[in-house]
Parts: sequence; C-alpha cells; structure tokens
Amino acid sequence: MASFEPTNVGELPSRRDEPLLRRGERPLLRRTDIHMSASGPGVPNSKTKSTGALFLTTQRIMFMPKKTTERQMDVELRGILSEKFNQPIFGANSISGTASPPADIGAPPNS
Repeated sequence: MASFEPTNVGELPSRRDEPLLRRGERPLLRRTDIHMSASGPGVPNSKTKSTGALFLTTQRIMFMPKKTTERQMDVELRGILSEKFNQPIFGANSISGTASPPADIGAPPNS
C-alpha cells in the first residue's frame, strides 16, 4: 500500500532526515539523490516528482524528499503489485512498478 503521510519523520533535529521504524522493522538500504515520480490515487495533485533519499526496510520502501514542503512516500512491500527494473541503453537505470493504495483512501474520516 502506498501512502503520502509524513508520519515517519523523526522529531529529533539530528535524525530529521531518517524515518522512524516500526516494531520488528529493520533497515536494509539507504540511497540519496534519488529522483522519484508517482501518480495515481492518494498522490497529491494526482502526480508528483521529487528528489530525496530512499530507504528500504524489511517491511517498506520510504522516500523522503529534500524539500520539507514536499510530502514523503511510504510503500508497503506487501502492497507492491508489479515491479520492473529498467536498463535503458542511454540514461540511468530505474525501477518502476505499481502499488496498491492504502485501504483508507476514499473512505470517510472517522468521527
């Protein structure tokens, strides 16, 4: 499931660019200067592009943009429906895919 919620950003100034991990979740990989684009339900303005840091954990992929005005993206690994590794002759390698939206998109807020 994909989400654009800024709930995983740490509150400590020295760790502000690091996501908070869930219980039992382990970090696997961190890459900086990643270019990300996303579109579809749950994405602000239906489409977004940004540069930032990508974190891979045992449960999800998280993207944290450099600009604090942009929202982070959180994709549950179990919510990834398809993925593709792209290796063009010219240009950088990339990964593309489809993820299911969170179950609460389109649902009325709890009262």
